[in-house]
Formats: sequence, C-alpha cells, structure tokens
Amino acid sequence: MQKINLQAISQEEMVSPRSKYRVLRRHISQHLRAQDKDDREPPYEIEHVILSSGKKNFPYHVHASCWELYYVLSGIGKIRTDTGISNIGVGDSIMCPPGEAHQ
Repeated sequence: MQKINLQAISQEEMVSPRSKYRVLRRHISQHLRAQDKDDREPPYEIEHVILSSGKKNFPYHVHASCWELYYVLSGIGKIRTDTGISNIGVGDSIMCPPGEAHQ
C-alpha cells in the first residue's frame, strides 16, 4: 500500500504563453508510484487540478486511447464536448472516453 497526503505533493503551474490556459496541478499517482518498491505503473493517472476563474485547462482536444474523468470539488464551470457546452458544479462527475473531444 502507498499513501500520501495532498499537501505533501508539490503544486505545478502550467501557463500558456499568452495566459489563456492556466492550471495548477498535483500529480497524485506519480508520487504514489514513487513509493512502490516494485515501481509498477498503474493503468491510470490521478491529478488534483485547480482552474483559476476565467481560465481554461487546455484547448479543445481529443485522446486516441485515454479516458478522462473529472470530479468537481468546488466552484462552477463549463465543459465543452461534441454535443455542446454544459454547466458543471460541485459534486458533478464527467467522463470523456477515447475519441470524444472535450475542453
């Protein structure tokens, strides 16, 4: 078993050159893997992400083989998919399968 507290993980800031995209994130699964004596790579990645008000995390994009799951801990926002733009808020879970464009 591996265990880590979120506060023990350094926060990384990613900002696009013109600051349209900005995200603060902590790589939870990477830090847990570092504790694994066998250095096994889990079949998923978990990050804690904070989006600043009015910012986007990444451009509209699609993954060929990766699933993404979002869970909203606080605040409100919008998610864009092929079917349009949806409002999201605290407690919402959003899953984007491979091949589904999202932002």
